[in-house]
Amino acid sequence: MTPDEQQARMLLGEVARLKALAQPEPKTYAALYPQAEYVPEQPTNKQSLTVEREWVGLTDEELCELSASGLALWDLWRAIEAKLKEKNT
Repeated sequence: MTPDEQQARMLLGEVARLKALAQPEPKTYAALYPQAEYVPEQPTNKQSLTVEREWVGLTDEELCELSASGLALWDLWRAIEAKLKEKNT
C-alpha cells in the first residue's frame, strides 16, 4: 500500500469516526424528565411508533357535491382538504 493510499484510508476512518460523533444520542423519557416517578416503556423499534392506516379518498359523489357548491377555486381546495381531514382522522 502506497503512502497516499494509507493516508486516504486513515482519512476515511477519521471521517467515519467524526460522523459517528456528530450523531446525537437518542433522548429517552427518563433523560428528558429525570424528576418523573413514572417512566413508560420505551418502544423497541420504529415500527411500534407508527400506526399504518389506509388512506380514505373522496367518492365521486362527494367531489360532485363540492364542485357544485359554487365555491371559488381556493375555497374549493380548502373544502376538499377539510373533507379529507374529516375522513382520515
